[in-house]
Amino acid sequence: MRKNILLYILIGILILGLGTYLFLKSYFKSSNVERRLSQRIEKTVHEATGGLYKIHISKTDVDIDNLSITLHDIHFTIDSSILKTLRAADIPANTVDILLKKLEIKNVDAYKLLTEKGVDLRKILLDDATIKMYHFDSVKKKTETDTTIKITTLYDKINKDISSIRIDTLSLHNASFAYYGTNQHYKETDVNRISADLFNVLIDSTTRGNTDRFLYSNDARIYVDSFSMPLSKDMYKLSLAKLYVQIKGNTITTINDLKLQPLYNEDGFAKHLGHQIDRFDIRAPEFVMGNFDYSEFLNNRSILADKILLSGAHIEVYQDRTAPSNSKSKVGGYPHQLLSKLDLPVRVPYIKVQNATVAYKEKSADTKKVGVISFTKVNGDINNLSNIEGSGVMNIAITAKFMGEAPLDAHFVFPNNPANGEFKVSGKFGAFDGKILNQVTIPLGEVKINSANIKQLSFNMTANNLHSNGKISFYYDDVDIEMLKRDTSSPTGFKKRGFITFLANKILLKKKNKANDNRPDVVNVQYERDITKSMFNLIWKTIFYGIKEQVGAGGMGKDKERAKVK
Repeated sequence: MRKNILLYILIGILILGLGTYLFLKSYFKSSNVERRLSQRIEKTVHEATGGLYKIHISKTDVDIDNLSITLHDIHFTIDSSILKTLRAADIPANTVDILLKKLEIKNVDAYKLLTEKGVDLRKILLDDATIKMYHFDSVKKKTETDTTIKITTLYDKINKDISSIRIDTLSLHNASFAYYGTNQHYKETDVNRISADLFNVLIDSTTRGNTDRFLYSNDARIYVDSFSMPLSKDMYKLSLAKLYVQIKGNTITTINDLKLQPLYNEDGFAKHLGHQIDRFDIRAPEFVMGNFDYSEFLNNRSILADKILLSGAHIEVYQDRTAPSNSKSKVGGYPHQLLSKLDLPVRVPYIKVQNATVAYKEKSADTKKVGVISFTKVNGDINNLSNIEGSGVMNIAITAKFMGEAPLDAHFVFPNNPANGEFKVSGKFGAFDGKILNQVTIPLGEVKINSANIKQLSFNMTANNLHSNGKISFYYDDVDIEMLKRDTSSPTGFKKRGFITFLANKILLKKKNKANDNRPDVVNVQYERDITKSMFNLIWKTIFYGIKEQVGAGGMGKDKERAKVK
């Protein structure tokens, strides 16, 4: 009898439990619960954004068996009627519009979600998100002040209804992001195939205003695969193979295979524009930023980072002198002047360049051949890259191999936004075989170097928008050259000019110049800038006329009237 009673009790408990389960399952599948969940989400969004945003959810599914909630076709958007009522000073720097195909919350107690103030979630999955961000210009001077992150205290806006929100993992899959600048109809940036994982998300009184967290998580990872966009009136394409951001205390941003590629070939680039212009082709296999400030970038269009590592970069510049000349003035176009003209504040205290290659190629208007100057194994340090007022000078120190052989040390000093474009540059080339210069002198100067032992070339100059003043030292011996002229029947395209070569070697040129040989060790050069040419042209012309003076060819050249040599 006792056994039967126990059996009946057990059966009763099972029936009661099953009945309760079926009731709860039916209850949570009812539209009432779905509506209450949607209403709570809408209320939370409204309170958290001060009424500026609203959210629409097409459908809500509650699965009590798997402890999950799925929201379908979500639209998170600005309430334009509220936006219109804000004062200009109260309009946020950026607004967003988000379309989300599906949001799935796993391992969640729907009853607690509806009834308790604390929200504790294990995992949230967001699929197929389309994110649009619109920037509103605000007056912001490039000053040292007001460059700290402004944290919106989301907790203060929701704590009346929710005491805390804890999410173990928040994952975003297959998202796209579009950024609209001052022109709200033109996409400045369009990125697809974005994934992100945020871990240990916590919104409560302890994380309010915590700058060590990113979007309230203490560990965030963002991935972007294969991004590209046109630049500069469709003359270039900017692309990358992969971007990876890890934010855990410090922020590390790694970009693989970053490229700035011209969309026209070497002959077609200047032809398309109708005049001479530098054509850039830049590739960087690895570009790493430390502590890039994403909040400042999105809110204030500021580029702030602690340091940058640029490894294995290849920079190639091509100039086609057969195209019509460009009479446009380049005054104001020095690197530090262009930096100061940027509308966005920039501050990077340290940039490290490792194993880069830089090449300058020029097609001669006379010979129609291309000369090449190259610098390999370029390593350097850039200190204090900044356009913020009062940030001081920018220093660049580099070492390299000139034409793959000659050691080079150079140092640039760029003041912060000088009125006259002032800068300083100094450097020294070590010993090399002068014949390596034939890659330049034959196609561009119709001169072949048969021998030249270069011992040392050093320079030190100051310059500004209009002229340079430099001191040049050039030590060499055993110079022998050939003067050439074009000959289409020759395999090389040139042949020797015998008599002119004889005059140059026997009468004009000085065979050697050594230290303390009763000849000036240093020559002073003043050069008047051609304002249609670049900073590097001014540096080269100053050095070139110093070299010509010391080898005995001073006072010669197409633009000799610009140079004064002492």
